[in-house]
Amino acid sequence: MEAILAELADYKFLIRGKETGLKRFFKGYESEGEPDFFIAVTEEEIRREEVENSSKGRWRFTMSAMEFFAIQRQIVSRFSGHGVLLFHGSAICVDGRTYIFTAPSGTGKSTHSRLWREMLTDHDVVMLNDDKPFLKVEDGRVTAYGSPWRGKESLGCKMSAPVEAICSISQGLKNVIREATPEEMYPIFYEQSLRPLDKEGTENHLRTLDLLTRSVRLYKYECNMSLEAARLSYETMAGKFSKE
Repeated sequence: MEAILAELADYKFLIRGKETGLKRFFKGYESEGEPDFFIAVTEEEIRREEVENSSKGRWRFTMSAMEFFAIQRQIVSRFSGHGVLLFHGSAICVDGRTYIFTAPSGTGKSTHSRLWREMLTDHDVVMLNDDKPFLKVEDGRVTAYGSPWRGKESLGCKMSAPVEAICSISQGLKNVIREATPEEMYPIFYEQSLRPLDKEGTENHLRTLDLLTRSVRLYKYECNMSLEAARLSYETMAGKFSKE
């Protein structure tokens, strides 16, 4: 049995797990003091994650991985009443503002963030999180936080920054970007956020999703994976290219 006190999106979680690896996984997010939440998953919750992931074609995960899925789900459930989501997207911070690219796995959101990093060498650029940042929606503002779920390249850090815009990416031969409406983006955000399984948590989650769609600028982008595509998205979403 391992235990760690981790700070996630300004809240402290005391997490206990049966499998080893908690301290390694949450490295960099260690904290001290009194926890805000306690996490200790049951065998039933682990088995439920096994069923949930198997139904989505994810057959090769170990029981250790299933426990981490269950821990992740509990964290999301605790956060649901506090306006915090775990969002599937690549979050890059440029000059103190965060831009998030979201899409199903394999579409190219991480590649697009990499192209931004290659292009914006004269800007202050930090990879906040390349897979699942936390998003906190509060008083009409959205803040992105790093999380231990950083993607296969493990890109990200423990930091936070305001979110300027979120862009849904799809692959295409031409680069066409446009502003999107909350109504268009809500079903996309629903699919790209990890949801609680309990009724109250789900209701809170849906309310936060609705607020999210109305609190940041939204874009849909059909594009190829080129520097030209990255240039167009940055010029459109940030309203500039080079520093004055």
